[in-house]
Amino acid sequence: MKKLNEIIKPIVKSIFQDYNLNFKDYEYLIQKPRDTNVCDTCIPCFSLAKILNETPIKIAEDISLKINKIIQEDIQVNAVNGYINFNVKPKWLAKKLFIEGFDLFNNEVKSKILIEHTSANPNGPFHVGRARNAILGDALVRLHRDFGNDVVAEYYVDDMGKQVGILAWAMSNLTKNEVEKILKKEDIDELNPMWENKEDHIRVRWYQAVNSLRNSNKKIEDELS
Repeated sequence: MKKLNEIIKPIVKSIFQDYNLNFKDYEYLIQKPRDTNVCDTCIPCFSLAKILNETPIKIAEDISLKINKIIQEDIQVNAVNGYINFNVKPKWLAKKLFIEGFDLFNNEVKSKILIEHTSANPNGPFHVGRARNAILGDALVRLHRDFGNDVVAEYYVDDMGKQVGILAWAMSNLTKNEVEKILKKEDIDELNPMWENKEDHIRVRWYQAVNSLRNSNKKIEDELS
């Protein structure tokens, strides 16, 4: 987490100097945890035990206390089993990224912005990822408007272009049996029975079949061009 590390490093550097440690030699200790559910960034103190002639647990506790006395940000610092763990709240991270991190979100800079979001692949099944894109896109639109930017939100219908042409050609020239025969030859699984009444799952198979034929049939490729 770059923003968090930028704040941690100068503080840790000053504390390491109190222990006569060269920060450049131990900067690598500030690292991403194996389990990000535990913390956002950590410092394992095990390699310092021999140097400081103290247990990792005691070192982590002492350094954590020193950091908490210095740090001004809304960052939680605590010692756990020889680790110094740093945790930030989502509100802090949003502030660092959206308010301090980008000019586009600065009230002093007014921008005209086009945000196109949610547009779904016309030749693929709908799934929860489509909803995610709508949520993320709308959140970005609202954030920009709250910070004074002139925002146009757009949904691209995606009903033109070669993808749609391929699907249209398939629907006009292939039967269901032909589609299934082609896909079977390509070792593509049969349609799951649970989707047999879902048109988005059904039609994508026509698209897959033509894409398979295009590789060996110049006539089809010419008609699609």
